[in-house]
Amino acid sequence: LISALVILAALGGAAAPAALAGPEAVAEGWQVLESHGGARFQAASEQSWWPVRTGSRIPGGSIIATGGSGFLIIARAGESITVRPNSRVTLPGEATDEVRQTTGDLRYRITRVPDRRFAVETPYLSLLVKGTVFEVSVGDRGAEVEVTEGRVRVDAARGQAVELSPGQSARIAPGAQAGLEVRAAPESPFVAAPASRGAIAAAYTHDASG
Repeated sequence: LISALVILAALGGAAAPAALAGPEAVAEGWQVLESHGGARFQAASEQSWWPVRTGSRIPGGSIIATGGSGFLIIARAGESITVRPNSRVTLPGEATDEVRQTTGDLRYRITRVPDRRFAVETPYLSLLVKGTVFEVSVGDRGAEVEVTEGRVRVDAARGQAVELSPGQSARIAPGAQAGLEVRAAPESPFVAAPASRGAIAAAYTHDASG
């Protein structure tokens, strides 16, 4: 009986840390600077959802979802993301710098690092950014990106591409015929040809070496 109790105790002691490892015992990942109103996350390797708490860490690759009043600010080296209510986003993993924003409103602040690109994927637009501050909104009516600082390259379907500067924005509506609409940017280098998309990509590659 004593031996059985010892074995059971050992098994119980081993299981508890594994159950808690998801939400709290994360050495890397994203630091939660502020959270209120209801937010949760699901780690890439788990099925359970965990509440987001100020001061905790969220593993890279996790999905974050906020409710109708949920709000949080998360950060890692050189990057911070503000997640507003009714949003859903998948964070970059440790080996990637790509965010997948499914819905909602997010604000990104990204520090420029040579030879590194931060990307945001939405159902309607793909964004490639350097050091910059910008906001992305995704919903049933499409997606919109607005740049506050720096530059953001925006790619859409049908080979459309545009590079946005501070004060400029671009939006696209759902549907196969929808095209990019650029606002407050009369001099914006909007192009519809796939070859021009490649030209913008080449410019970004050139800047990365500078």
